[in-house]
Amino acid sequence: MGCMLICLRLLVLALLSGCATAVAQQSDVACPSNRQLTVNVLYRVFPIRIGTDVGSAFTLEIGDEQYIVTAGHLLKGPAPTEVEVKIAREEWVRIPVRLVGRGEGQDVLVLATTVDLSPRYPVEVGTEGLVLGQPVRFLGFLPDVETAPIPGYERGAPLVAGGVFSGFGKNSGSLWIDGHNNKGFSGGPVVYHPLKAPTLEECRWKVAGIITGYHHVPVFTEGNVQVLAANNQPVVANSGLMVATTIRTVEELVRRTQGAGLIGDQAAGRERSGQ
Repeated sequence: MGCMLICLRLLVLALLSGCATAVAQQSDVACPSNRQLTVNVLYRVFPIRIGTDVGSAFTLEIGDEQYIVTAGHLLKGPAPTEVEVKIAREEWVRIPVRLVGRGEGQDVLVLATTVDLSPRYPVEVGTEGLVLGQPVRFLGFLPDVETAPIPGYERGAPLVAGGVFSGFGKNSGSLWIDGHNNKGFSGGPVVYHPLKAPTLEECRWKVAGIITGYHHVPVFTEGNVQVLAANNQPVVANSGLMVATTIRTVEELVRRTQGAGLIGDQAAGRERSGQ
């Protein structure tokens, strides 16, 4: 009798476990692989010029503030007090900025300003759900390529390119992507949506990182002789493997600034300006 009771209990537990697993599996739906990019991402991306260096940038809200995020290598000199952007028109407009931070060992730059550069449509950030081999998109502008305007803007839409997530960097602060990065895309966002979600409505695009560069490889002749430039420096080519800095770096920089009390000063400046 004792053995029969034990077996019966084990059978019930097995059935309950199987039901729970089935319910969990049924709760997730597959996200469409061809899901189009939404305006909460598209409207955030714009060209930026810092000094003479041109690249891409995007906005991101953390707390009550909207920040400008771009690649750190666009800033060659001291902390800027203004930068140029193209927001609503195909014209460079100067805006005041304050340096929030530059990633230590990471090629990222975060700026604050007193004006919103894009609508504050909600957007999710992070790398949770990003898996090896998953398709990703990255957005940016090329200086010599003109695109049709975004509805509601006279400025052209950002170019959208695609790649495959190849892996995290050794320090987990970077992302490797099988995709071709072009000059001008630096500073643009890398986005993805999860492969599965509880509902189709939750298959939303998420910002995973910032485009910061690409892997270089030396160029050799057919005789296996390395090609050198006129200045005797090695000629290198784009390997087709690009690198991005994780969005976590941006969040850490902002949190550090908030801890120093600087965000409150920025918000006070906005209040004084009537914005």
